[in-house]
Amino acid sequence: MRTVALLLLALPVLAGAARAVTGTDEEKLRVIATLGNEAAGMTSSLEADVSSGASAASSAPRSEVYARTLETCRAGFSMDGLMKSFEAGEIGRSDKNVDAMFEDAERYYECDAYAVNDPGRCENLKWFQADLGPRAHNREDLCREIFRKLTLSKSVIDGDPAAEKTCEGMYLQMIEHEDQVIKDGTVPETCAIITSDPDPESVCVKRSKLFIRPFTKAQMKECVFYQGLRVGSPKFCGLYPEKQEYCLQYAAYRKAHEAKDASLCGASVDCRLLMGEGPKACAGSVENLKTYYCRDRAERESDPAARAADAPALRARAAAASAALARWKKLMDAFAAKDLPAYRAESERLARESKRLDAVRRRVDAMRGA
Repeated sequence: MRTVALLLLALPVLAGAARAVTGTDEEKLRVIATLGNEAAGMTSSLEADVSSGASAASSAPRSEVYARTLETCRAGFSMDGLMKSFEAGEIGRSDKNVDAMFEDAERYYECDAYAVNDPGRCENLKWFQADLGPRAHNREDLCREIFRKLTLSKSVIDGDPAAEKTCEGMYLQMIEHEDQVIKDGTVPETCAIITSDPDPESVCVKRSKLFIRPFTKAQMKECVFYQGLRVGSPKFCGLYPEKQEYCLQYAAYRKAHEAKDASLCGASVDCRLLMGEGPKACAGSVENLKTYYCRDRAERESDPAARAADAPALRARAAAASAALARWKKLMDAFAAKDLPAYRAESERLARESKRLDAVRRRVDAMRGA
C-alpha cells in the first residue's frame, strides 16, 4: 500500500514535468511556479508524515506518543484528509478499525449526498469499495439508491404536487425489482399509483398488473415493504427484520412532519435529513470516522517497529521529492541571466524549499531502519 502512496504522490510532478513550457517569460515562469507548488507539496506531505512519527523513534514512552498523536489527529481531522489517506493507500486491511470505517463512510456519504442535494457525492465511496470482493454490494450504487428513496419518500409524504413527476424522473433508475420488466409506456401510470394511493398493499396489486409478469409472492412482499416505507407507514416495517430500523426512520419522519416538530425524530438520521437539518445530521458518522481513523493512526505512529518498516518508503518519497525539486531548478536556471521580478521571487522560494527538503531528508535518514 505504501508503494501505491509513493506512486500517487509522484504522479503530479511527473505529469507537470511533461507539460510544454511555452509563451512569454512571465507566462513560462507561472507554469514553472505550478511545478514548484507540486514539488513543495510532496515535501509538505513527507514532512507531515515524518513529524507525526518522529517521536516514536525517540525515547518517549509509547503511551505518550499514542496520546499525542491521537490528539493531533483529532484536532486536524477532515473528511477531505481522510479521502486523501485512502486515495494514497495509507489505510489498508492491516488497520484494526478499517471495516468500521468503511461502514461509517457509507452512512456518511449517503447522508451527505442528500444533505447537500448532490448524488454525485456518492462517487467518494469508490475508495471504500476496492477490498470488498466481487460479491459485495456496490457502495456507490446503494448510496444513489438511498438518495432516490429519500427524495421520493419526502415528496410522497409531504403531498408534494410534483411527486408524480419526481417519481417519473427516478423510476427507471430504481432497483427494487431487478428481475422484473415494466410494460412499455406505463411509468406515468405506475408513478400515479405510487404517489396517490396511501394503501401499500393496494398499490402493489395495481403495480403488479403493469409488469410483463405478475409479482411473485416474494416480489409482492418486497413491493409492500418499500411502498410502506415510501408513505411513512410503520405497519409493514417488520416484513424484513434486518431492515426494520431503516424503515421506521421514514415512519418517524411522517410523524414529525405532520406534527411540524423535528424533535420527534430523536436520533433518526434519515428523519432529521428529511426535516431539513442538512449536513449537521451527518455529524455522528464524521465523529465515528474521526475516532476510528485517529486510533489506527496513533497505533501505527506509536509503534517503533512500524515506523522502522516505514523508513524505506519514506526514503523513496524523499528521493522523489528531490527529483521533483531538481526538475524545478533546471527549468528555473534558464532564467538566471534575466532580471525578472517573478524569477527573483520564485528563486527565493526554490532556495527555501531546497533547505526545507534537506532538513526533512536528514530526519528520514536518522529514523530507525534507515
